[in-house]
Amino acid sequence: MISLGRWAWPFLLVCALAAQSVLGRVDGALRARHDVGAVSGGLGDIASPAAVVEPGMVDAVVSGWSDDVDVLLWTYLAFDLVLMTMVALLVLRLRSAVARLLQQDHARPAVDPATAQLPADEASAAAVSVGAVAALRWSVLAVVGYLFADLAETVIAVRLGLESSAPGWAAVMLGTSSILKWVLLVFAVVPVLLAGAGLRDLRKPALAGLRAVRGLVLVAAALVAVFLMLTGDIGRQIDDVAGHAAQSPTRAALATLLAVATSGVMVVGGRRCVTAYRSRPDVRPMSARYLLTAGGAGLALVVVGLVVGLSGPERYRPTALALLLLPGAGLLGWSLLSWPQGVRDLKMTDSPDPVEPSTSPVWVLASAPPLLLLLVVVRAATTVWAVGEAPPSGLLIWSGVMGVIVAIVLIAVIVASVRVVVDARLPGRAPAHETLPSEGLWWIGASLVLLAVAALGTTATGWMWLGSVAVVFLFALIGSVGLVGLTLLGDAIAPRGALAVAGLRRMPLMTLLVLWGVVASLVDTKGFYYDVALVDRPAAAQNDHHTTASSVGRALDVWLGPPGSGPAEQDRSLVFVTASGGGIRAAYWTQLVWECAFGTRCGEADVRAQDRSEQVFMASGVSGGAVGLALVVAGKTLPDGRSDLLGKDFLAPALAAALARDLPNSVLRLPVDGYDRAATLADAVASVDAGLTMPLSSYDGAPQLALSGTSVEDGCRFTLSTVMQARSRNHCSGLVAEIPTSGPGAAPVRDGLTYLCDRSRVGGDIRLVDAAFLSARFPYVSPAASLHRCHGDEETYVLDGGMYDNSGGSSVTNVLAALAPYLDRRNGRVDTRRADAEVGCVIPRMLVIENQFASSARPDAVARPLQSVGPARALLSFYDDRSDRELARAVDAVTTAAQRAHRLCYPGASELKAEDVVVVVHPVAAGGVAAPLGWTLAETTRKRMAQQVQVDCAEVDAPTQGIAPGPDDAGLEEHRRETCAALRTVDGWWGDPP
Repeated sequence: MISLGRWAWPFLLVCALAAQSVLGRVDGALRARHDVGAVSGGLGDIASPAAVVEPGMVDAVVSGWSDDVDVLLWTYLAFDLVLMTMVALLVLRLRSAVARLLQQDHARPAVDPATAQLPADEASAAAVSVGAVAALRWSVLAVVGYLFADLAETVIAVRLGLESSAPGWAAVMLGTSSILKWVLLVFAVVPVLLAGAGLRDLRKPALAGLRAVRGLVLVAAALVAVFLMLTGDIGRQIDDVAGHAAQSPTRAALATLLAVATSGVMVVGGRRCVTAYRSRPDVRPMSARYLLTAGGAGLALVVVGLVVGLSGPERYRPTALALLLLPGAGLLGWSLLSWPQGVRDLKMTDSPDPVEPSTSPVWVLASAPPLLLLLVVVRAATTVWAVGEAPPSGLLIWSGVMGVIVAIVLIAVIVASVRVVVDARLPGRAPAHETLPSEGLWWIGASLVLLAVAALGTTATGWMWLGSVAVVFLFALIGSVGLVGLTLLGDAIAPRGALAVAGLRRMPLMTLLVLWGVVASLVDTKGFYYDVALVDRPAAAQNDHHTTASSVGRALDVWLGPPGSGPAEQDRSLVFVTASGGGIRAAYWTQLVWECAFGTRCGEADVRAQDRSEQVFMASGVSGGAVGLALVVAGKTLPDGRSDLLGKDFLAPALAAALARDLPNSVLRLPVDGYDRAATLADAVASVDAGLTMPLSSYDGAPQLALSGTSVEDGCRFTLSTVMQARSRNHCSGLVAEIPTSGPGAAPVRDGLTYLCDRSRVGGDIRLVDAAFLSARFPYVSPAASLHRCHGDEETYVLDGGMYDNSGGSSVTNVLAALAPYLDRRNGRVDTRRADAEVGCVIPRMLVIENQFASSARPDAVARPLQSVGPARALLSFYDDRSDRELARAVDAVTTAAQRAHRLCYPGASELKAEDVVVVVHPVAAGGVAAPLGWTLAETTRKRMAQQVQVDCAEVDAPTQGIAPGPDDAGLEEHRRETCAALRTVDGWWGDPP
């Protein structure tokens, strides 16, 4: 029998999690490392039971891998060996504990002296124990078989990958090994679970220990939940945050110190909680005077809360209700329920639990912060390495330091476990002391002071300097202190009256606090806290919101310039730009593409004499694309590395505000505008460019802007635009939806400029950065924004524009439909046969800045869906494709308008090609993992994105030369050629007339 100490649990778990996280990143890199047009897949896709029935799929995947995957395959094999070993040891460790307890139960049955036989229930339990011990013998054999089957599966898969070929018989062997592995693992685990299910003694000490440190369990669970989110975009964001922190030794050191400090608090506080759990105060009877005093205090709070809540200032009514009425109602209700004589006279002695609480949970929980930080850092380094680049030295050094710290922590856990065992066996152990309420109050007071400093004393710039990793562990530290205090206070105050009748043995302070926040949120339906902070509107615009938005006709005249001004006599490309959503990666990609398409510098030798940003007619952005466009128009151009402005950690201020401000305010309900996490995130981004703080009405340049969100209540598009898209009338729903002034195919839209008023209907303005982030409010990073209509009593709540249309194409469709008559009138006057023509042809064109990563692999066939989930999949697919449909409508509208203009200006000429009218530029997930969806981009991620577009197009081989990409490029060079061809097409929009 393998016997491992209590300290082995965190060690085995961290090794298993680390191996699994590395395997996930290596497998993700394998899916991206494929030849252009090949099937995309990793070892996890082929090493499955499906290989038995689909051997062709295995051959398609392994033959499609590029030639540079050998190191990845060997790495996968090495870490899979670690993972399967850790899984086997965990199963054996659990089996050992179950078997030991079964033997103890069988060795100590109580014999009835009168009959010299076991009682019936004891005899039955003994028989079950004997049978369970016999069943556990099969578990060891199954574990050994699982190891051999898993090893065979991985070796076969790696071998096939190295040979880039998978014959049918080899694929069948691979699938058979996979099936056998899972069957044996089930046979190894199920007997242990079945045997342990009937053992109450197996869970009593551990559960008692967990109850004693229930507050710390919440902190550790939150940290583990963060780590378990290491999949998809969220996982890549966490990796990128760690990589960003590693760029600064100060941020890395602070994060490490805070993680270690959190562990220290967990050890000290956890041990104190276990001691307090062993002895609890008596439940004593209450006097009528005591209940009358408590009830009177509750009634007073209710009366004051009602008076202030109903007659006080509107902004502070929810605050009065939350802080006065709700606790008063709770205290009054408890007093009334406790008034009956039988309840008042209740006297219960809650003696210490006969089950001694285990201290193992304390050490396991205390080891979680440094262990999880190590896993995050190792995962971040693996992410960089898996895409074919050397991890930054900062990540490697940080990984080494964390490895040493974790080793020290594990040694401390071992020593502590030995001391616990020795102390438990020594006679005369000192009795536990009764805890006092003051002990918990000191802990709670300390946490509130730290929380107040975090909420009030730190700016967005300060949080960016600290970094997201340090922010997480700072609040883990604050949470540990506060929750230890609540646990100690709850164990020191005995539930009395109605709470004692309910059978409670400890004051449920954490539960009551959560209920308080939930009820307070239900009472506060106004939500002043999430009102968008407005700025003063210029005096000339106080009575007319449309002064900040041009009509489409006037906007076109301003863009064309006065007649006879030179450029107006030439053919002009009426350029629209759409920038889709995608967090900070979308903002960064939008900046990069804009500079290459319209700026003065892109690659090493691509220098343009003139910036063309103001020659773009309209730019429509959503979410991160809207933020990128706001940065573009605030700075106009991006010379000398200006695009690196997005190299800061913008997630840290939003995360800190969520934990230090928004979470406490769920109870306080303070109506402080511009203080929530969304405003903090906007302030953080605005700190990199003062131009972002300009009022939207002050922006009168080109291009025109359209920044779109989504109305929560009706799902319609909410657009803040400098060119009018809709009439100011009615609601955005049903047949009375607001529609553009003219043109077919218009989508319903709320005119955002009609909602820039406070609750008193006084008009205001909005900063450019806040307008952009109205489009980029995605829960749970940013809350829904509350805005108020200037006419009538109406509010709307705005979330991320990607929920309606992530492409930005809807605004182009609307504006172009309204522009149609103006373009027809102008182009109808064009006489291309005259050399001295007064007007030139205006031809609409569109650049689509797509921020979603495309794959160079060919799509696989879709498997037939299950009947039970078919409708749900269809609905989700319809929602996912909505943005594509809106973009397709915009593309069709621009193409149709351009061809119509070309026919009016050049009758008899050949049809204008669609590829000369609409150009799409997008990133590609070639050779590695795509950039994350979030608000932080590490230096390596930014550099890799820039390599896709900021290249010297003169040195990029043309696609017609047929030169295959190198093995390390995995389709990147082919993508660069396509991007350069697209940018050359855009350059042609300002060339000679067709």
